[in-house]
Amino acid sequence: MKKILFLIFIFACFSCYFLFIHFNGYYFEIPIEYGSAHTPCINVEIDSKKYLLEVDLGAKGYLTVKKSILENLNVKKLETSDVWYDLKGKKYQTPNYLLSEIKVGPFLQKDVIINEETDEFIDNVTLWNEETDDEYFDQGSIQRDLLKKFNFLIDCNRGIFIFSNNKNKLRNAGYNLKSYIKVPFSINNYGMMIVIDTVFGIQNFSFDTGASVSCIKSNFVNSENCKIDSNNAKYFLSGIFKIENENYGNQDLYLFDISNEFIGFDGVLGMDFIKKHVCYIDFEKGYLYIQKPVLKD
Repeated sequence: MKKILFLIFIFACFSCYFLFIHFNGYYFEIPIEYGSAHTPCINVEIDSKKYLLEVDLGAKGYLTVKKSILENLNVKKLETSDVWYDLKGKKYQTPNYLLSEIKVGPFLQKDVIINEETDEFIDNVTLWNEETDDEYFDQGSIQRDLLKKFNFLIDCNRGIFIFSNNKNKLRNAGYNLKSYIKVPFSINNYGMMIVIDTVFGIQNFSFDTGASVSCIKSNFVNSENCKIDSNNAKYFLSGIFKIENENYGNQDLYLFDISNEFIGFDGVLGMDFIKKHVCYIDFEKGYLYIQKPVLKD
């Protein structure tokens, strides 16, 4: 009898918690750490262990981890595979595994697809390499199909992700989204797409936290008009960078050989931009809120 009463009590507690979340919304903060590619990472819990995973909105899957990590996880190999293409159009295929659960902040996600991270893919989409011996920052990534289950805010100046669908709580924390630019986005095979007006006209960019820098299709730019950075990578300075008619001024755009077969995919908006502007992603309604540019005298 005591055991039954205890189980009823536990069930009631969980029911109250989920009802509270449903009517009041969720709000929790997770610190940002930066990986070897200077992209944001967060700690998640898998099999009662903490793993630092890159937050990659540019990747379509759920989770990837290094082979050495996957081999030690309690997963079940499925008969299906994950197929995807990199920006250059190269095809990849890796087996799917089923992970029983992953904990992101206070939220537990059950039955999540996980894949082995592909070194060839990483090498093929890297503009330049930075040597690092710290494997702690290269454990894998949490990707768009899992991330879109939440609304979240990225504030790189404060070094936090705020997972929340309660705009009142965000306002009380200092984020008045009414003062931000409200940008509609769509999700397709290329990514989370927004429209940006550059010196080349209206273009479609993928909003990508997994990209260190912002990029544009190489064939848009005459190489003679480019600069070369310390890593010998070519980039172009766009004097116009308008989002919803708000001009963010000069923006460096690195040249990348994005496949011409990807129609309607012109560039990537990466962390060099996101670090300068607080962004909030409302996956429930399909809007990206971007902090307005600071006007300079």
